[in-house]
Amino acid sequence: MEESCDGDIYSITDVPLPAVSTAVLAKIIEFCEHYKLDPMKKIERPLKSMKIEELVQDWYVNFIDTDPLVLVELAKACNYMNVEPLLDLTCFTVARLIQGKNDEEVKNMFGVQEDETNEEADSKEEDSN
Repeated sequence: MEESCDGDIYSITDVPLPAVSTAVLAKIIEFCEHYKLDPMKKIERPLKSMKIEELVQDWYVNFIDTDPLVLVELAKACNYMNVEPLLDLTCFTVARLIQGKNDEEVKNMFGVQEDETNEEADSKEEDSN
C-alpha cells in the first residue's frame, strides 16, 4: 500500500497470503496496530525470566493468552510474513507452554494424532496374510 504525502491512499497492490487464514491475519493486524502505538519491549536473549509478565507489557500478555493451536498458526504466519516481534512472542509462549511436559502431553495439547509405527503396520500386514 502506498500513501501520498498527505496520507491519502492512492495505490493498493494485492498481496497474496495463501498460508494465512483470515482469523490469523486479523490477529496479526490487531497486533501491528497496537504495536504502532505502543511498541512491545524486545524479548532479550538469553531470557531473563520465563514469566511473560516480566518481559512484555500487559496488553501483549493478554493478547497472546490464546489457544495453543492459534499460537502455532500465528507463529507460522508471522514467520511467513516476517513479523518478528509477534514471532518472538508466539515462540516464547509456545516454549513456555511445553516446558516440563512429556511427549504425550505436548501431542495432546496440539492435537497431534500418532501415525502407526512401522512395527504396528507390519503387524497388521502379517495379520491380513
